[in-house]
Amino acid sequence: MSKPYKILVVSFLVGIYASIPFVPYLKFLHGQPDYWHYAIYAVLYLLLFPIFDCNLINTYLLTCSFGISDELIQFVTPGRFFELKDILRDAQGATMGMLIVCAILKYINSINLKKK
Repeated sequence: MSKPYKILVVSFLVGIYASIPFVPYLKFLHGQPDYWHYAIYAVLYLLLFPIFDCNLINTYLLTCSFGISDELIQFVTPGRFFELKDILRDAQGATMGMLIVCAILKYINSINLKKK
């Protein structure tokens, strides 16, 4: 699957998730802090990273744009709410994903240097 199609698939999935008025499988999170934003957007970053030929910045910008579009869709979806703090949490999750990738790349680099 080529890069544009992969991005369209991810965009479609984010759009579907954002437009569901109530997400039943996340019922256990109601009333809990919204820490799951961090995990979801860290994983999204990790999934998008290979699509962008391992470009840290472009992957980060796209992941953050998904967070913004997610909140904009929720703004017009009954039962869902736009919150600026969720956009910030999404960006922090993307940052966590980027830090994980950087740590993995550093580890791989150190192994390659030891082999030489």
